[in-house]
Amino acid sequence: MAKRWTGVSCLAFGAFGVAALACSAEATTPPPSPTPQPSASSTGTTDPPKNEPAPEARKSGEVRLLTYFGGEALVRAKFMADPKALPPGCTSQKSGSCELLDCESPAAARAGLVGAGQVEVYGGTPSVSITVDPQSNVYAATKPAPVGKSFVPATRVVVRATGGEVPAFDGTVDFPTLAKMTGPALGAKVGRGADLALEWTGGAAGAVMEVELSGRTAERALKVTCQYPAEAGTGKLPTALLAKLPAGNAEIASFTYGKGSVAAGPFDVATLAGSESLTQAGDAPWAGRLTLE
Repeated sequence: MAKRWTGVSCLAFGAFGVAALACSAEATTPPPSPTPQPSASSTGTTDPPKNEPAPEARKSGEVRLLTYFGGEALVRAKFMADPKALPPGCTSQKSGSCELLDCESPAAARAGLVGAGQVEVYGGTPSVSITVDPQSNVYAATKPAPVGKSFVPATRVVVRATGGEVPAFDGTVDFPTLAKMTGPALGAKVGRGADLALEWTGGAAGAVMEVELSGRTAERALKVTCQYPAEAGTGKLPTALLAKLPAGNAEIASFTYGKGSVAAGPFDVATLAGSESLTQAGDAPWAGRLTLE
């Protein structure tokens, strides 16, 4: 005999005076669980990027001390909000470690210059100090060396600025031992259809050789500037740029620089200190003319 209750069914059995009761629950169906959503890691996707500001682009600056064989010292500096900006009327072309700047003659002032306050360069034995105040954000000053004072090799030169749009900074650069140029021969005839080989001795590790070759037409002034590690002893001025210079007389000069760098807020400032490279005999600056053909 079976008796039914809501939600429960039971059956009673009688056997050998023993009663057994078996019951089964009629469970109601529970509501379905929510389907779990796949995680970003399991699907290989990432959350949409947040609207964060892009990092500020780096800007450039340079402070350069150039001493001459006769004792004068030239300090130049430039600071640029846009490192790629060129003077009006100029174009630029690069090949390897060299750059050609082709400008209307005379060239206009470079655009986009900003100020860093007063710039000072000092060092030497005994110490020499040269300060430069900007004129429309252009820094340039040539001063004779005081009697008995000069910047000499192995001297640490300090470069600093009081600050302006470029934050104040303080950096150092070591004045290098000067290299001696051995080629090309000054006064030589040079074909523009092949690379121009450059050779020197005495270049120290960490210093740079800078070679300038310039030509001119009635309307344009063109200059190729190349930089090489001084310890390499050789370099090439590529024909891709050499061929852009006009045939005829061209001025060539070489300089040996120590090079450093300092960060000033968003500006990366290169610091250079050096002098004219020397002739092979070491008794005069290496500079003169080539005839381009």
